[in-house]
Amino acid sequence: MGKDYKFIKNQIKVAQIRAIGSVIIGLMVLFGGIYFVELFETEKERIIGITVTIALLFLFIIAFYSNIRAIKKYKSFLE
Repeated sequence: MGKDYKFIKNQIKVAQIRAIGSVIIGLMVLFGGIYFVELFETEKERIIGITVTIALLFLFIIAFYSNIRAIKKYKSFLE
């Protein structure tokens, strides 16, 4: 029981760190994308840059959500 408890507590910590990391990287993608879009000259290039930035941002939102679900799952094992 002791090893299982330690393993679950460690998995909760890992999932929390991954969730924080996905938020930080998501913000970096957002602000980097805004800067990146400003470098384009034509409207078509800007639309492509905005689309790519939004797609990457959604990927990090999904990663954050999956880490939150993992935290809830591991916490339910402790109850």
